[in-house]
Amino acid sequence: MLGQWSIAASGETCQIVVSLTGWQGGHRASTRGCQSPELKSIGAWNVEGNYVALKDNDGNTLGRLAQSGNGYQGRLDLAGAVSMTR
Repeated sequence: MLGQWSIAASGETCQIVVSLTGWQGGHRASTRGCQSPELKSIGAWNVEGNYVALKDNDGNTLGRLAQSGNGYQGRLDLAGAVSMTR
């Protein structure tokens, strides 16, 4: 899970980097090159049961993804379908 991924939602693809640094509601995440406000607002991630939750800098959940093959698929509350791949 750690490291750099491509994240795709709302017709755009950009980068997300996830680390084990503690942060609001989980661990630190940051995006690069994203245009949509929701993707730009991702600041944390955490494993919650069988899902990876993406969160904002205040720890609010933006969406959840489940493992699918070598990546993750799910939904963001405002941006709809989202996927993370390497």
